[in-house]
This record gives sequence, C-alpha cells and structure tokens, in this order.
Amino acid sequence: METISTNEDSQTAADITAKYKAILKSNGIDDEVSQVIPSDSGLQGEGMGSQTQFITVKFKNPDIKPLNLFVKAHFANASHSEMLEETKLFEKEATFFMQYVPAAKEFCKLKGCEDLLDLYPKCYYGDNNMLVFENLVSDKGYVLLNKVEKHDLNTTRVAIKTLAKHHAISYAVIEEEGAENFFKRFANLDFEAYTQPTARTTVEPMLDNGIRANIKILQKSDITGKEDVIEFLNSFIGKAYDDMLDNIIKFIPEEEKLLVLNHGDYWNNNMMFLMNQEKNKIHGHITFDLQVTRYNSPCLDIAYYLFTSVKQEVRRAFLKEILEEYLDVLKQTAAKLGHPIELSFEELYMTFRKRLKFGFWLAICLHIGAGFAAFKELDVNELGDFKNLSSALDTAFQKWIDKNTERAEETAKTLVNFSSKSPLEPDDDNAEGPLAPGWHFPIGHFHSTYCRNCPYNMSLLVEREYDCNREDVHGGSSIFCMKVVRPDGFVDRMCGSKSALMAANEFGHSCDEFKTGKTRLLNKICFCQTDFCNGATTPVPIWLGMGIPLVLAVLMMLYLVRA
Repeated sequence: METISTNEDSQTAADITAKYKAILKSNGIDDEVSQVIPSDSGLQGEGMGSQTQFITVKFKNPDIKPLNLFVKAHFANASHSEMLEETKLFEKEATFFMQYVPAAKEFCKLKGCEDLLDLYPKCYYGDNNMLVFENLVSDKGYVLLNKVEKHDLNTTRVAIKTLAKHHAISYAVIEEEGAENFFKRFANLDFEAYTQPTARTTVEPMLDNGIRANIKILQKSDITGKEDVIEFLNSFIGKAYDDMLDNIIKFIPEEEKLLVLNHGDYWNNNMMFLMNQEKNKIHGHITFDLQVTRYNSPCLDIAYYLFTSVKQEVRRAFLKEILEEYLDVLKQTAAKLGHPIELSFEELYMTFRKRLKFGFWLAICLHIGAGFAAFKELDVNELGDFKNLSSALDTAFQKWIDKNTERAEETAKTLVNFSSKSPLEPDDDNAEGPLAPGWHFPIGHFHSTYCRNCPYNMSLLVEREYDCNREDVHGGSSIFCMKVVRPDGFVDRMCGSKSALMAANEFGHSCDEFKTGKTRLLNKICFCQTDFCNGATTPVPIWLGMGIPLVLAVLMMLYLVRA
C-alpha cells in the first residue's frame, strides 16, 4: 500500500474520507463508507512521542456497525518532528506492527500456538508519520488505568506475564531466523533511539528538571533522611542521562545470558486492561506504543516496569515472587515455541540488579512526583524549538508542586524510601538503587557453602573489594573486605583472609563482628532462605564439598612426584 498523506489540517473532508477508505480496503474491508468523523482524543500531555485523535468510520449499510479507530501522528512542531525522524520512533513502531506482528503470528500458528500473540492492538496502517489502530476503548471495553496510580500485586502479575510472553515470542522468532537475518528483515527494531542527539536534547532536560523538581519537594518537606537524597540527586544533575544511557548500551552481547526484543517503554500508560467491573478482576491485557524497541536484556524492560509502574511496597515485598512468575511464563512460552530458554532465577536476579538504572532514573525523574503528572501543562505544538523544553518543564513542574502539596509530601517519602533498607537487601547501606551509598555491581564470583535440597547454585557474587583497617589475624595472609550478594538476594559484607576466602572459603567475618575481633565460620552458615530451600537449611560442611577435589589433587601431585 502506498504512503498516505497525514496532514489532515490541509485536507478536505473528501480527502480524509478517501484516505481511510484506502486504509480499510488494504485490510480487506470493502464496504462503502458514508462518513469519516475525526474527534479529539483528550490525551494531550499523555506522551511526548505523538499526538493522537479518534476516528469514527460510518458505513452506508446501516446494519454495519461504525468502526472506531485510534490514530497516532507527528506533532505539528517541526523541532519535535525532527526528533521523531532521527530516533525512528514511528518507523520502528510501523515495522513492529505491520511486519513483525503478522510474521510472529504466522510463526506461532505453525507451532500450534495461535492465541499466543493476542498481546497487541490490531494495526490497520503504519508508516513513518502515522499509525492507525483499533479503538480498544470504544469497541472492546478496555480501560487505561490512571498513570499516576501505581499497580497493585494482582495487576503487576498480569502485566509481568504479558511482558514475559512478549520477550519469549521474540526470542523464539529470532532464534528461528538468526539475529542477523531477523534484523535485516525487520529493519531498525534493534536501533537504539536514546543514542541519537535529538533524543538527548529532548530527554536530558526532562531528567534534569525532574531531579530539580524532586529536590524542591524534598527541601520543602520535614521528612527525616532527606539531606542524603538531596545530596545524591544534586550530584547527578547533568549526569543522569549518561548514567541511564550507559546502563542500556554498555554490555557485551556474547556475555549476556539472554537477549530479547525489548518493548522499550513498558509502563502503566502503555497498556490497557479488560476488567470485570462486578468482580474487579482483570481478564484481558494489551500493550502498545512499541516505538523504542531494542535488542537487549529483558531486565531493562522488567526494571523499567517495576520502578515506574508498581507500588514501592509491592515491588519490595514481592520482588522474588514477581521475578519467579516472569521466569516461569518466559520459559513455558519459549518451550511451547520450540526454543527453550536456559536461565536460572539467580542469573535473572543478578542481571536485574545490573540493568536497573534505566528504569530507576526514568522513575525518579518522570514517574514520581511532578514528572508526567505535570505534562498536561505542556502543548508541544506551541513549544517552538525544543531548546525551550527545559524552561517550559520547570514552569510546569513548579505549578504541580504548588498545587499538589499532599502528593508532594508522598513523593518525598517515596524518594527517601529509595535509600532505605529493603526486604531483599537488609544492610543499612544497601538500598534498591543507586541512592544507596554502597551501590556497586558484580565483578566476579566465588563458591561458598552448599545447602541440601537447594535448587539454586550457591555461588556468592562479589560486588567489590574494599580496604579493611583491621590488623591481619590470619597468619600473614592479606586482609580484605568485600560485599557479596547471595543467590537469595541478601547482601552481606565480610572481611577475612583473601587466600582463605577465595580458595577454600574456610572462614570470614562480617564487618561489624570484625571490628570487635569476633569470628564466624562460613561453613557453619547456609546462605539459602528457608523458602528457597523448601525448608531445608542444614548446611553441608565446606570440607565435604571440597574433600573429593582435594583428595584427587593430592593423589595427582604424588603421582607427578613419583613420575
């Protein structure tokens, strides 16, 4: 189908009718159209990637129900259109819906899983300037939840399952074709929009203004602990964008456990739910706005969703359960499609920890407090050059702060909670994200105590080594301290003999105990939580796990000496 003009301001009613007739005909709908009625979607300020409108198509045959459509198009703002073109947002989404989704549906059908891809709205047309979708609200009763209200546990379970299916299907299709062939066939789905100069021009001011707005909110609040958070936020003004971008692009594909086609913008304003109002139960879920797809770790999407869209108390209390549910659906779906995924919970969790800064920064700057809630004050078409965005956002954020004192105080609490203890990370200096003073990422691993019946590999992941001022009490071997992340998610800090810990894990000290000269034996401690070990927390002594290899090593040495 040839490209259709999208500038409806300069088109007559006859032009608009002819345009949608052509779109319907390309979808096998030949019924005679009597009228095409455009109307305001009422969604100004709901997003920065497009302007939207509703279209109602009426047919001459009165027995045929009108067709309701949802249309996304470029803003009239020339500066904004330049950004959309450079970042390929419309091009990527058109490729996804017009090419990838039909191909993926055919693939699923061949595998006997026809219903597996009912995750997205029907797309009638897409090009580099416009996308036309079914109107899920008018025709099917889907609802868009309040973007300011974060998801509860039940809603989160539904959303994380959809994300897992999206990832698993893309993984299977890419494995079937090979990544190189896949991205030749579906061009630009792996194109990284955030690396483009106009993306920085647009998003960096949004992040910096979000940080400044949160600092103002904290300064007005009397909440305890705000000083450290203010200091942290101040230190990232002008740096948050690069910190976020590094988290996306600085990885070695060959070392990643799993790569999938990311949604790229999976948050509560880019999904719709079909609700049973009487039972308040969700029985349908659709996701859309796939303009920022990338080929990367699934944990970028997971962390982005959990930080931007899920209640903080839900994320903290049920993180393990949410990740396990995601992993179960991911593996089941991929297996059905003939491409099983080998990924342990430990591997998923540790990758999640490494790849969460993308979601963390967008959550802190745009999804908490003023952020997107203040975007209603903006009219992109009237903004002019996007260099004016920073001052326009500053004004909009300040208006929100002045009008929403109670919400601002809740924002202050949320921000301070980011730097406090979480159930998975109990140490005082270990929080959920970079707000924690001791936030670091894994640099290696060594093996520790094994637990009977534990389904997980019990390796400890070293986050960093740091100096210890204590005198050497281990007979001359070097002293060091380290922070380790256990497979159950708990963090510990230990000091001890480097040779002993790295070689045989014979003993070590927690940092607090070390200061008083107390010791503890690692081989007396099981690093599994009860729920991870199904109730079996009896540790297997280190000497038992290492005995056979040591005996074999001694025998080999004796053999070599005799030889």
